[in-house]
Amino acid sequence: MQLPVYNMLTFVIFLQALLLQTFWLFIGRRARNKYLYDIMHFKEPTSVMSKYYHWRVTRFMNAVVEGILFQFILVGSLMVVSIFIADLSLFMDSILFVAFVMILSFVSSMQMARRVKEINDQENTIVTSIGTSTDKFGIARAMVDNLFMQGSMGDGRVWFALYRIAQLPNPIGYIIRDVLFEKNREVARSMKYAKKDDPFSTPDSGPGIES
Repeated sequence: MQLPVYNMLTFVIFLQALLLQTFWLFIGRRARNKYLYDIMHFKEPTSVMSKYYHWRVTRFMNAVVEGILFQFILVGSLMVVSIFIADLSLFMDSILFVAFVMILSFVSSMQMARRVKEINDQENTIVTSIGTSTDKFGIARAMVDNLFMQGSMGDGRVWFALYRIAQLPNPIGYIIRDVLFEKNREVARSMKYAKKDDPFSTPDSGPGIES
């Protein structure tokens, strides 16, 4: 009778890990969207989720700590579920499968941490490039123009880094913020003129009072 219980426990372990991983990714995506909204409107993180994402992407070690914490939560939840279904000894019998699940989760966590490190490196590169230049505004303007010209092919990590640096209360942050503000105004004006020149952009108001 132990084999069916063992098989069920293996399935539950896999399902539990999958659900927790999905929930973690969902929370991360929601937090990212809220954080992006804040920084793209040049605001400090306001909500709890936005502050959490800001903490995650500020330092590589923060992302590593988050991944390790998730590993502990995952193991703890698997142990609780295993004891509820069977007993701790059966959980220990499934330790190889648990280890496999943990390795997959660890790889996912490290991939996320690596992306955070890439963003941090990009921020440092931008700050160094602008900080060592005699024409700081010109360098910042060239970066933004180059990204804008690339369109959807532009590196989203660079945009993300620029908007994060724009939050810094120092001269480089102020310069990038001014450049981004100016680019936003240019885009808004060009879209306004494009709509004005396009006859198809004017909606049909229907029959006038004269008809």
